[in-house]
Order: sequence, then C-alpha cells, then structure tokens
Amino acid sequence: MIIPTNDKRYVKDWESTAILNIDEEGYRSFKLERDRLLQQAKTQNEVVELKRELSDIKQLLEQLINGNTNGKSNI
Repeated sequence: MIIPTNDKRYVKDWESTAILNIDEEGYRSFKLERDRLLQQAKTQNEVVELKRELSDIKQLLEQLINGNTNGKSNI
C-alpha cells in the first residue's frame, strides 16, 4: 500500500517504509542534465587529445624544417 506524503514528489511504501520518488519531471530533468554533463566532459577530453596530437604534428614539422629527424640530418 502506498501512502501520500506532504511533498507530492514522494510517497511512502507501507510495507517497506521506503520513501519513493515519483517525480517523473524531476527525473527527466536529472537525466537530461547528466547527459549534458557527460557530453561536455567527452568534448573536453576530445579537445585535450586534439591539442596533444596538434603538438606532436607541430614538433614533427619543426624537425622536418630543421632537417633533423631522430638526431640524423636529412641533408
């Protein structure tokens, strides 16, 4: 048996005495915000990886311009 509480977002289960959240809109909002934050973290990780790769490419280009790869001259 479910018992209403003063807060309409929650009910109490008589048998287990558990408080249950029945706020579907709040749950949807939570999931949307969680997904947004996960996507933001993923994008930030991709930017960091791209910066690393760009730095590696820049370093290799500088070595080619200077005619020096692995300590050996290309000239």
